[in-house]
Amino acid sequence: MPGIEMLKTILGVTGKDELLQFVLDTIIDEVKNYCNITEIPSELNNIILRMAVDVWRSEGYGNESRPQAAASVSRGDVSVSFDGQSTAEIVGLKSILDDYRAQLAAFRKLRW
Repeated sequence: MPGIEMLKTILGVTGKDELLQFVLDTIIDEVKNYCNITEIPSELNNIILRMAVDVWRSEGYGNESRPQAAASVSRGDVSVSFDGQSTAEIVGLKSILDDYRAQLAAFRKLRW
């Protein structure tokens, strides 16, 4: 199972163990749920680490100066702005999971 030490090395992060563990646990849970498995095969370790790196960067974890909330919201004709963040930067876990579907498909099991 991938560990936070490797994730810290890839990201070049020191400290923040609890936040890194949260991101890693979230990815592991998502992969288990998507693949319908209870244990992570060793072949998925690198994929999980890459997904965790993508989530860390896209969600802005570890970057305290990056705004996380909407700057303004309009109700008429719906408008939301995010203080300089483009919609390409505001990706969720679902879109990251979509990027790895082909690699995860080989490990996916059917539910009965």
